[in-house]
Amino acid sequence: MSLTVATWFHADEAGSEGQYAQVPGSSSARRFQAVYLRCLVVCMASARRQAPSARLVILSNVGVDTFDGRIGHMLRRLVDELSVEWAAVPYTFNPGLGWSPAWRNQFYVFDALQYLSADGAPDRATVLIDSDIVIWRSLETLTHDCLQDGFVSYLAGYGRECRRSRNSPPGPSNNSLVVRGVWSTRCRPGWPAVGGR
Repeated sequence: MSLTVATWFHADEAGSEGQYAQVPGSSSARRFQAVYLRCLVVCMASARRQAPSARLVILSNVGVDTFDGRIGHMLRRLVDELSVEWAAVPYTFNPGLGWSPAWRNQFYVFDALQYLSADGAPDRATVLIDSDIVIWRSLETLTHDCLQDGFVSYLAGYGRECRRSRNSPPGPSNNSLVVRGVWSTRCRPGWPAVGGR
């Protein structure tokens, strides 16, 4: 039994910025992006502490060498010293500039799911989480549930009522979505934390 813990970071470019309520300013600015990158460092460090043998993956539309200064140094240490994989994955599910600017980068999750689904090892649980998460206890139960049920999805704070097994395939209902062979169940409005195999 093995575990992959993954998170993602989309670097907005000038001219295609999104609007995010949590951080003011232009989402293409390094100062803006540094807020999320610092969260990402804490997230992956806490994942390594709680799951020492897990495969840790950061998915991003840019390479780790894109970042310089203190943030760049912290990210390279994370990759080198904590054996975190940095995967440069293009943003193919980008809705385009005509789409609402609010949280434009959220569709990048579909690219992340597609990338992670390529592994497909039957004995590997994969958990995709936001980068502003601190993992403060063991992931053994989550790993077990993913392997046993095939898929676990829930919104933070909403508990396990949003759980759905792979034995309940997605249908045409509006609470499930299909992403090129990968599916997620969204039980309530918002983006789910996703785990599966």
